[in-house]
Amino acid sequence: PLVTAVGGLAILQHLPPEEAQRVLEENHRRERARGGERRIENLERMRRRSDAQGFGFTIGDIAPGLAALAVPIHNGDDAPVAALTLTGTDKTLHERNVAEFRVRAQAVADELALDVRRCLR
Repeated sequence: PLVTAVGGLAILQHLPPEEAQRVLEENHRRERARGGERRIENLERMRRRSDAQGFGFTIGDIAPGLAALAVPIHNGDDAPVAALTLTGTDKTLHERNVAEFRVRAQAVADELALDVRRCLR
């Protein structure tokens, strides 16, 4: 499910809106069955935080002390096919430095996208 990790959220943010909504609803249905409403609340907090940043980002939303950011890797048709994720603690990755880490991660993701395009030819 894309809603359970920042990498999935980075991909979800770049899907066509109708597809993203369908995936979100299906993921929530499955996660609600597995973990109940509390799990959905935590996942929604992470999704809202990610949407506000414009990329996948969590800081303590799912696990205390855990922080992660993710950016999508696109194929030649500009569709997201994977995500690059950086994971750390809330001491090393936080609100004050996440923008810098995101820029660096996106540069690497863009390089990886070139490899993806070569592999898909």
